[in-house]
Amino acid sequence: AEACRVALEHAGFNASLYQDDEDQRWSIYCPIRMIPEYDAIVRNQKILGELVADIGGTPDGWGTFGNVEGAP
Repeated sequence: AEACRVALEHAGFNASLYQDDEDQRWSIYCPIRMIPEYDAIVRNQKILGELVADIGGTPDGWGTFGNVEGAP
């Protein structure tokens, strides 16, 4: 998980590593400020997947924090 986080950071993403308290699985969160359009989401998931594939990582979904106050 740490190797995946480092690979994402080297590619310019702001990646944060978390471990689930219950099942001990690792997750990496990479927030991207964008309009959540389908093609953009798929494109970013592909990029993230390619960056971590050789290390054993896989993208596992996406989410949104909703509207940011003050955003257009």
